[in-house]
Amino acid sequence: MTLCTVIRDVYGPDERRTMGAALRELLPAVGFDWHPSGVYCFWDPQSRDVLYVGLAKDIPKRFAQHNGLSGSSTKGNKRAEIDQWFTTHSAIGYSILVQSGAVAMIESPSLDTPSEIIALGEGQLIEAHRQRYGARPPWNAIGGSTGGARWAGAFSSGWFALLTGRQDCLLVARRTIRQLAGDPLSIGREMTLHAARLNAAHLSGLGGQPFGDKEIVLALEQLVTNPPGGASFVYDDFTASGYLHLDAPHPERE
Repeated sequence: MTLCTVIRDVYGPDERRTMGAALRELLPAVGFDWHPSGVYCFWDPQSRDVLYVGLAKDIPKRFAQHNGLSGSSTKGNKRAEIDQWFTTHSAIGYSILVQSGAVAMIESPSLDTPSEIIALGEGQLIEAHRQRYGARPPWNAIGGSTGGARWAGAFSSGWFALLTGRQDCLLVARRTIRQLAGDPLSIGREMTLHAARLNAAHLSGLGGQPFGDKEIVLALEQLVTNPPGGASFVYDDFTASGYLHLDAPHPERE
């Protein structure tokens, strides 16, 4: 699975537009960094419980639909649930699992397309939640991809701890969604880390075995030693910046 980078944030009812704008900047329809398709999660900032897991071919567009920033109907989105949430809560957590824009170049019939990747990711997470907690997330009325559900294993539910801030590791971006959107240099560093995360995932058997900071650092060292053509300046800056040693953000504590 190429969904190897978690980016977290927390927003209030009056911050929906700023979140939507940040997502459009971070995940443009045409770009060279992140692909706009991915998996996302709404969660409770206090309990860290997952509320909903979804997929989107265009995350910014889907976020706008869920939050009443586009369209006029509550059908087919979670606008009603989010509006109701804000009647009793001051904030809601929102995290995304993203993939590199390079997946847009996938053309081989033996490889999953970006849409197939997110379907598998969503199905895996919904089934992992059912296995771990005995039910789907409360806002998920139906399950996801049956193919993705078959990938759910003993370690799959660990993604929820990362998505909701219960745990940290180098799979989590060092900046929030809104911080990254205004920081091209950090985006470049996260893209470097994303490559290391992906390499570590492949070495672990694509989810068959757990992996974490040790494996990601090893993969990063290999990238620094043998960077892809034309990208060495990114790695040089990354290793000199100390970015790797920054703590993952916890906007739910602010």
